[in-house]
Amino acid sequence: MDLPFLLYGLGLVATMFAVALTAIARPNWPLSRSALAVLFNWMVGTAYVAWTGITDAWRFNIAIDLATALVIVFHTRSRWQIALVATYCIQIVMHGYYGLKALHGATLPWSYYGALTAIAWLQLLLLLGWAVETWITGARRGRRR
Repeated sequence: MDLPFLLYGLGLVATMFAVALTAIARPNWPLSRSALAVLFNWMVGTAYVAWTGITDAWRFNIAIDLATALVIVFHTRSRWQIALVATYCIQIVMHGYYGLKALHGATLPWSYYGALTAIAWLQLLLLLGWAVETWITGARRGRRR
């Protein structure tokens, strides 16, 4: 069993639960859409790896990360969206760099995987930060009324 993958999966479930509770209590369509895009990205990437057995599918990852970034940036209303899109831009650059190295026969799969895992955790932290901010600003608005 791949422990970082398992831990990230648990973190993803916890984050989606927190975002779902936030969306129910304090409706925030951009947050909900962004969280679903992150979840969909992970599910599609995991399914692709499971189906093909290719663990460093950099070409596929460029496409799915670009699609995810476009979904998140659609109707941008928050700095949180920009921060999430920035993480996907970093990932796309990493995939491209890894791909160029792979085409020349010199890859570093573990550093590539480790860096992608770290960025994935950053994405979850950004979603959680956004959810917390939504609760805080909603509470402030409630007190002003």
